[in-house]
Amino acid sequence: LSNTLAVLNDKGMLPTDEMYMSGRALFPLTINLAKKLSHQYNGELSISYAGGANFFNAKQLYDIGIRPITIATDVLKPGGYTKFTQMANLLDESMVKPAPAKIDLIKLDALALDSMEGTTFRMETKSQDPMYVDKKLGMLDCFVAPCIDGCPIDQDVPEYTRLIGEKRYLEAFELIISKNPLPHITGYICDHKCMLKCVRNDYEEPVLIRELKRVAAEKGFINYMEKMKLDVTPVGIKVAVIGAGPAGLSSAYFLARQGFDVTIFDKTDKAGGTVTHTIPGFRIPDWAIENDIELIKRMGVKFELNADENIDIADLKSKGYKYINLAIGAWKSRTLPLEGDTSKVYGAIKFLQDWVKNPNTVDLGRNVAVVGGGNSAMDSARAAKKTAGVENVYIIYRRTIKQMPADREELDHAIKDGVIFKELINPVSYKDGILKCQVMKLGEADSSGRKRPVRIEGKFVEMQISSVLSAIGELVDYDILKANGIEVDDRGNIKIDEFKETNIENVFIAGDAYRGPSTVVESIADGQAVTNGILAKEGINLERVNPEDYEFDYATRIKEIRAKKGVINPTVEVLKTDDEVAAETKRCLECNFICNKCVEVCPNRANISVKVPGFENENQILHLDGLCNECGNCETFCPYDGAPYKDKFTLFWNNEDMKVNGNDGFLLISEGDNTEFKVRVNDKIYVVNFDNSGKLLSCISDHEIEQKAEFDSLMNIIWWTYENHRFLFV
Repeated sequence: LSNTLAVLNDKGMLPTDEMYMSGRALFPLTINLAKKLSHQYNGELSISYAGGANFFNAKQLYDIGIRPITIATDVLKPGGYTKFTQMANLLDESMVKPAPAKIDLIKLDALALDSMEGTTFRMETKSQDPMYVDKKLGMLDCFVAPCIDGCPIDQDVPEYTRLIGEKRYLEAFELIISKNPLPHITGYICDHKCMLKCVRNDYEEPVLIRELKRVAAEKGFINYMEKMKLDVTPVGIKVAVIGAGPAGLSSAYFLARQGFDVTIFDKTDKAGGTVTHTIPGFRIPDWAIENDIELIKRMGVKFELNADENIDIADLKSKGYKYINLAIGAWKSRTLPLEGDTSKVYGAIKFLQDWVKNPNTVDLGRNVAVVGGGNSAMDSARAAKKTAGVENVYIIYRRTIKQMPADREELDHAIKDGVIFKELINPVSYKDGILKCQVMKLGEADSSGRKRPVRIEGKFVEMQISSVLSAIGELVDYDILKANGIEVDDRGNIKIDEFKETNIENVFIAGDAYRGPSTVVESIADGQAVTNGILAKEGINLERVNPEDYEFDYATRIKEIRAKKGVINPTVEVLKTDDEVAAETKRCLECNFICNKCVEVCPNRANISVKVPGFENENQILHLDGLCNECGNCETFCPYDGAPYKDKFTLFWNNEDMKVNGNDGFLLISEGDNTEFKVRVNDKIYVVNFDNSGKLLSCISDHEIEQKAEFDSLMNIIWWTYENHRFLFV
C-alpha cells in the first residue's frame, strides 16, 4: 500500500486530466486502508507500506508490524537521501527486537485516527506560498535565501539568526534596525512572508523568524539605547512627514540617520498610526510600540501630534520643508451596501479605534456579525468576542475560508477565540435585527486567481444579529490629496515613480495612502523607497550595515550547515530561555551561504557541488548530462525561475549528447600535454586548450567571447573539475 493515488489535475502542469497524490497527503488514506485490511484479516495480513511514510511515522509503522516501509517522496525533497540516516537511527532500538507475529491492531487504530483528527496532514497547516524568488537562475553563484527575497525590506534573516544563536543580541539588533526601524512591532505583528518562504517548510515547519526578531529586539534594545551616540552630520535639509504610521516612521528614521531634519506631523495624540490606534492589545503590547517610537525619537526625529488634519503642501514648503512625504494612511472603512436600518452597522476601523481606547465603552449586543475576510475582520471579530455582553460573533464571507486574505495565523486565533465562520454568504439587508444573506457558490477564477463568488438565485439565509461590523476594506481620503494637487484618477490610482514621488516635485506618498490597506513591513519598504528617492535627488549614498561585516567562524559555519542538511528538527514551541532561542536558531539552513537544493533532491545525482576557488559561493553547481533523466525534480525545488538540469553548466560525456542537449557546457576532446575541450556558452561553440598547469593556451571559435568575466569563470570550473574530479569524465 499504496504508492500513489490518481486525482483530478487542478494544477494545469500535466497534459492529462489526472495527476498523482503522494507523500504527506497520502498518509491518512493509506494508513486507514491498512487499518481496514488488517481488521479484515485479524492482523495476520502482511503489509508492505508506501504512502506518506516519513521521519514522524516510520517508527510507529514499524512497531505496529507494517514492514517493509518504502519512502520516496520525502527523500525527493531538500535533504534528500541523507534523511535515511536519521530514520535508520530512529529505528535502531525497534530493529533489534523480534518481529511481531501479527499487526498490532490497537496501535494501528490509534495511528489511523490521529491521521484524520490531528492537524499534521491538513493542507492549511503547511505553507501554500511558493518558496521561490522572482529571478532567473544563473549558471554561477546562485545561492539565495528565499526568506530574504520574500521580505519587502530584504531583512538579513540568516545573519541575524546566527547572531542571535551566538547570543550576540546587540549586533543582531543593529543589523535588524539597519533596514527596519520597527523591530518590536514587526516582532509581534509582521505578516512574516519570510516564514512562508522558509526552506524548512520542506522539512517540517519554518524557522520562527518573527519570534527570533522579537527576541533580538527585547534583548538588544536597552544595550543599544545605552551605547547609542547620534553621530550624524546634518545636511541642512528639512523634511515634513505627514502621518506617524509605519510608512511615515520608516522614512523619517532613515532620513534622520542620513542627517536630514525631519518632523512628523500626526492628527492623533499618539504616534504609531493604525498599529497604535486600531490593533488590539491582545496582538501587541503598548510597550513594544513605545520602544520603537523611542528609537526613532533618539535618531533625532521630531513629532508634532494633534496636528491640523487639513494638509497644506504649499504652506509646508513656505516654512522651509524641501521634501514632503504623505503617509496619511487609509482610515475610512468601505461602506457596506445593505438595505434597511444601518444604525447598528459600524465600520471596523472606527470600532477598533473605540475598542482599543476603551473596550468598556463599546456596546454591540449579544450577536455580532463581522463582514469581511482580512486581518481587520479577524481583529474586529476577536475584539468583539472579548466585549462585555457579546455571546456570539460570526465572520461572514462571500467566498470560502480557504480564500480569505487574512493571515492563517490570525484566522486560527479567531477560531480558538470561539469566532464562528459563515462562508459563501453575502449580506443584502438588515431589518429588525435580522441580517439577510444571499447564498453564494464559487464560479470561475477572477483576476486575483480566486474563484469568483456567484449568487444562487432565490436562496437566502437569515441570522439574528445585534450589530454588524463592516471590514470589507479601507479607503484613502482622496479629497485631501486632490485638494493639494495630487493627481488621482477615477479608480483611485495615484501616479508615482519608483521612489513614490507624485506629480508634484519633491512630494512623495507612501504606505496605505498609496497602496490601500497593506502590511506594516510593506509600509516600511515604502518609507525606504521615499528615502532612496530623496537621497538620489541629493546625491547622497545610503549608509547601511553590511551583514558580511560581522565575523563568523567560517569553518564552524560550514560544518554546522552541512550537519543540518537532511535532519528533521521540529520547531521549538516556546522561546523563553537562551537555550530555547539558540535551539531554534540552529534550525536555520542559511541558504544564502549554502543552498545545494538541486543536488539534494536529484534522485540520480545528476547535479553535483564542486568547490572551485575564486567564486562568491562556497561551491558551484555542475550538471552531469549522462546521469540525468530530466525528471524535473530539481526544477520543482529550485528557488529561482529556472531549471538546474537545463540552466546549469553541464558536463557531457560524448559529442552526440552535446548536440542533442542544448545546455551550455563542455566535453573533453583529448588529453595530454595539450588538453582540449569543446565548450558551448550562450549557444556559441568554442574549442579551448589547457596546458598541464591549467593555463588556457588557446580558444578557437567563429564567435567573439561575450561576457568575458563569466567566460573566464567557466574556464576555471572546467579545469578545476578536470584536475580534481577526473572520475567524472567517462
